Amino acid sequence: MTLEQISRTGGVSVATLLRAATAPRISTAAADAILCVQPGDANPAAAAAAEALRALHADGWTLEQLAAATGLTSHAIGATVNGRTRPHPHTTAAIAGVYEHLRLEDPGDGAAAVRSRLRAERAGWKPSTQQKDVDIIDIVAVDRAVRGEVVPLRPGERQAALQRLAGHHPDAEIARRLGVSGRTVLRHRASQGLPAYAAPRAADTPSR
Repeated sequence: MTLEQISRTGGVSVATLLRAATAPRISTAAADAILCVQPGDANPAAAAAAEALRALHADGWTLEQLAAATGLTSHAIGATVNGRTRPHPHTTAAIAGVYEHLRLEDPGDGAAAVRSRLRAERAGWKPSTQQKDVDIIDIVAVDRAVRGEVVPLRPGERQAALQRLAGHHPDAEIARRLGVSGRTVLRHRASQGLPAYAAPRAADTPSR
């Protein structure tokens, strides 16, 4: 592996790797990160799981909340989020499930959520609203949701329905049709620049 590949996989800088090759000692954190790297390491599921945790942290979920939701320790979540370790294969599915659930909920605007968002912003991590969905979209299901029926929707289908419903219905009604909270609709709509609903004005009474 090149130094750049080791750097990306282990979450350490190239400068640290160069020092590690010559210095008699390196920090424990750097050593742990380097030792986690395996030759030819290219586990897409593990990479996707780590990216999902970063996105949820950028949404405002704390490391402690993510640990409780996934059944992992806060230390393991922190190490994964910061690239010091990789999720084990048996935990990637659990992380994926938590991601699909929590991305549709709103962590609120409390102090802990704000700190999580600021920390993620400094690290350059994007929230779930800016992640690309790769779902195959069932247009029929989207059409039914747009008409007002409550039907099971995958993330990509919710996104498609939201784009069609935004500006035409209040957030609360859109939330009912998509099966999410009103705050979640507001968060996703605002992040994508979708219009808010404006109630029509009462028609002026014609003069006699």
